[in-house]
Amino acid sequence: MKSAEKSFIQQRAMHVFNRFSVLAAIAGGMRTRRQIQNAAGLSWGTVSSCVRELAAENILTLSPELPENAFTVFPAADARNSYCFFNREKHLLAGVSVSADHLDLEIVTPDRETILSHTLQTGFLPDAAALKQALIRLFEETATAPEKIAYSVIALTGAFDRTGKIWLKTPHLPQVDKWDLAILSDSLPGEVIFEHDIISKARSVMMKRQDSGNDSAFIHWGNGIGLTICREGKFQEGHRGFAGEIGHLPYPAANNSTLETCASLTAAEVFAQKRQCPLDSPEVWEFLKPHILWCLSAVAGLFDPEVIVLGGEVPDLFPEKIGELSAELEKISWIPIHNELRFYSMNECNTASGAAFAAGEVLLANLAEMNNCQEK
Repeated sequence: MKSAEKSFIQQRAMHVFNRFSVLAAIAGGMRTRRQIQNAAGLSWGTVSSCVRELAAENILTLSPELPENAFTVFPAADARNSYCFFNREKHLLAGVSVSADHLDLEIVTPDRETILSHTLQTGFLPDAAALKQALIRLFEETATAPEKIAYSVIALTGAFDRTGKIWLKTPHLPQVDKWDLAILSDSLPGEVIFEHDIISKARSVMMKRQDSGNDSAFIHWGNGIGLTICREGKFQEGHRGFAGEIGHLPYPAANNSTLETCASLTAAEVFAQKRQCPLDSPEVWEFLKPHILWCLSAVAGLFDPEVIVLGGEVPDLFPEKIGELSAELEKISWIPIHNELRFYSMNECNTASGAAFAAGEVLLANLAEMNNCQEK
């Protein structure tokens, strides 16, 4: 890891721990900024900055009935557990990526150090009960103490209702048809969270990079084509917990079929087989390029992100060609393009770790029940 990247990650980790230090002090009965400063060992400026952020996120609020520099914490009504003091010795984060025939697990610390990676080959999973047993086996094989895992974040492909814990049918896993995932909540270590896989992919890449910006679009182009938008450092989601299935949009260039049908990795493989040429040949690139440009132009026109980050199995085939896209995008755009186009390789993308990284944000949102917040 480059020193600049390492420094960036360390700064992000320190920022998270500063927030938890402030919340730990509040849980311990400290109510004024000066009390928190003394208890947490932080500077006055750091405490004030953390207080402003936490208040803006409705995690704490200034109380009009107390002195100007005093405040109380807003608990989350539906929080199952919460931690004001959160470290690698006491609590770990588990991210799981669910694929058609295997599960990937990453155990990470709150400061995003990976301490364990494991893959379980599952074969065909017919229902949620089979997924439950596979997940239990996955955790058993890692021999990670369940009591140390605070949150298990499961990345799912396609659409799901996060509130109702229902996974809707997805073309990537055709055996899934409205699986009821509620049975997982009581069988896995820690609190169970479900997250869309494209957001997990984006988080895993962007947490490692300094050039992604806080206002960006992330596109993963492989067997599926997914999109997520990041505004002010937060990934945008729909009300069910997923968003950005741009690959399933009707696509006029394909006679109103979908973008994925004519331009995914699978479509490229079919094209290469028909032409009897290598998958990474110039012919395949020329076949795919107009479809990729259409997608980039649509994202730039709809969202005008500061940065567009593109990667996946398809761009990985053409590392020497994808630089052409910036100039081509400028030509076809109806307005001057001011979006920086950047690329990531598949070795930067880890869906399971990205899912685990999501838990830090959830922890802050779920802080509640002050009697459970004390470090034991």
